Amino acid sequence: LTNHPAQDRSPLWTPDGRRIIFTSMRAGYPELFWRPADGTGSDERLLTRGKELLDLFATGWSADGTQLLFSEVSPGMSPGIQCAIGQTPIARPADATVLLKNDSCNVAAAVSPNGKWIAYASNESGAFEVSVRSLSGPPQRVVVSSGGGDQPVWRRDGAELFFVNPQGQLHAVSVRVQGGRLLPGAAVRLGVPPLGP
Repeated sequence: LTNHPAQDRSPLWTPDGRRIIFTSMRAGYPELFWRPADGTGSDERLLTRGKELLDLFATGWSADGTQLLFSEVSPGMSPGIQCAIGQTPIARPADATVLLKNDSCNVAAAVSPNGKWIAYASNESGAFEVSVRSLSGPPQRVVVSSGGGDQPVWRRDGAELFFVNPQGQLHAVSVRVQGGRLLPGAAVRLGVPPLGP
């Protein structure tokens, strides 16, 4: 779809399937562009967040498809980097806001189907694990993976989260809400037959 001499990468479909959003380094720093997915039209700059960024990439959508989720990577406390999760209304990209930023790297955000929770990968505890936070309630972090986790994806009904571990194996964890608190089950590796006779 793209033929610019700069690096274009990290594609993401729009919810209606008509456009592709991607990261481009054509300005010498990462920006988000988009273009029609059918090959017509041209690249259009969608979001610029700062020349000092090491990376910027789109990761997903809000439950109603109006807000684009993105991760931005900047130099952090030495040694290391800092990765923040943000969102922007696709109708007004300049109105971007940061949802989660701390001294850790937080990436791969995915909003639950009901729009109330955000799952993401974070190295806040040292290694990358999949965590969940409320988008409207107290900012309590609930870790739902163990032994490493990344790339969370919600099941369509929001009752389960899928993720991969550092070995690339797919796992699932059930999630339920009780009294406003998210209660995860035990993570189960998928594709492994149960033990027994």
